[in-house]
Amino acid sequence: MNRKIKSAIGIGISVVLIWLVFKGTNWSEFIRVIQNINYFVLIAAMIILISSVWIRAIRWRILISNVGNVSTKDLYKVNMVGFMGNNILPFKMGELLRAYVISKKQNIIFTGALTSLIVERIVDLISFILIVSGILLIFPITDWARKTAIIGFLIVICFFIFSLVLIKYNSKFETWYLKKQKQLIAKDKETMSNHFVGFCRGIKSLWQNPKPLQTVFLSLLIWVMYFIFTILSIYSFNFDLSFLDIMKAGILVLSFVTLAVIVPSAPGYIGTYQAATIAALQVVYINIDAARAFAIMYHLAQYIPLTFIGLYYFFKLNLHIADLDKV
Repeated sequence: MNRKIKSAIGIGISVVLIWLVFKGTNWSEFIRVIQNINYFVLIAAMIILISSVWIRAIRWRILISNVGNVSTKDLYKVNMVGFMGNNILPFKMGELLRAYVISKKQNIIFTGALTSLIVERIVDLISFILIVSGILLIFPITDWARKTAIIGFLIVICFFIFSLVLIKYNSKFETWYLKKQKQLIAKDKETMSNHFVGFCRGIKSLWQNPKPLQTVFLSLLIWVMYFIFTILSIYSFNFDLSFLDIMKAGILVLSFVTLAVIVPSAPGYIGTYQAATIAALQVVYINIDAARAFAIMYHLAQYIPLTFIGLYYFFKLNLHIADLDKV
């Protein structure tokens, strides 16, 4: 699909969602909720979010170690540039931007950098499923939540079985793939095939990295930090919620938003982010106008610091707007 068409669809979805979720807003109540925020707690949440990027850099250093030795500090800077890219560029280009910047600044092969990011996404997915499933089992919101948690654990088990099979029969898989690719003449099928093989090679690279268990631990820690960021953000709004309800709201918001950012949208996940947040808070019966206020501030709490820090490092690394055209 043409990039311009994809961009138009994403912007269209964002505009429709913003109109739907904010239609009929009681703006006086909206403003009152924002005025009553405990900003000290919200800032503490933002600090935890920013700190999680450093943990991501430590993990990335492990994942990229087979193609180059890069300091955690340098990877932290590139991570920030990537988040900035996701927030202001179309097509969620932040990941490709990260691979481009690290390959340009550290003389690392682009495909090697990109493979490390594929591995990162796979580990993120598995860690997310584990964290959400574990919390849902401890704090079951409904019967469907407990069932979802069990399904999540089954998915993780299937992933590990698939990983072991893939590693054991890797050479046969490569032979099959090369043969199959020649048969897939249609462009769309070839693209699907390439995505699949990229996923499989990413799994292989995960277990070939020197510290697989440390990688998994750091990934779980990152999601725990995201969860703490979310529950502190909720707590800062002084909602009339018990500790248990704050925990439930936190896992719902984190889960809904994580899934929502997959949906095509305008840069920065505008619209999808707010719609997912509001929908999650409705499950725990938060007033709709209060939920709208939270959705805006929760989004800004990650958007503003990551974007501005990312822009700072973008220019600090002597990058230019022209570099974005090369991504």
